[in-house]
Amino acid sequence: MSKLEASQNGVFVFVALEDDATGNQLIFKIDRPTSTTPTTVTAYEPADGSAGNVAPTGDPNRMIFHGNFGTDVGVVDHAIVAGTNTDISPTSIGAELIQPLEVDPSDIQHIVAINRNDQDALETEDTGANWATLNAALGVTVDAMGLVFLGAYFPFGGFIGGNDGVDENLSYSPNEFSSLRDDASAALKAVGGIVSVDIAPG
Repeated sequence: MSKLEASQNGVFVFVALEDDATGNQLIFKIDRPTSTTPTTVTAYEPADGSAGNVAPTGDPNRMIFHGNFGTDVGVVDHAIVAGTNTDISPTSIGAELIQPLEVDPSDIQHIVAINRNDQDALETEDTGANWATLNAALGVTVDAMGLVFLGAYFPFGGFIGGNDGVDENLSYSPNEFSSLRDDASAALKAVGGIVSVDIAPG
């Protein structure tokens, strides 16, 4: 999950704040300046919620906002040029947090997300029209996720990091969260928290 991300073409930067003057979420859009001063506008102000994050897509005209933006609103599809926001959340999530989240760079309809409260891994392949549960028992409160998408004919894999109520866990899945392999090293278990997972290309 990230509070600052650039659009796919680098023209815009989006910044998410988790507490505006009224105590709610606020996401700004900042353009790449043609002079010395960038232009900042409000991209999304739901007037509710408890967490805001931004995720890039493979489309230079789209960003995904996610977290919690009020009852049953956790994932929002933002059209950059039009400035419109469309709720594409999983159904009946209440005030639960949808974070972290990643968009398949080769298929912008394919989104993988974590319901942080329920410890579920979720997936949509049609931009949120339908969501499926990949794993309903991750066993950790996930703070970070890094995925590798290998195309439509191969399962994606990746890592999640979080706390199981006892210590930190970094778990690897080669098969879309059907199974998880935990790194049990003492050095990892002793860390205070896993805040980010990135996978180097190779």
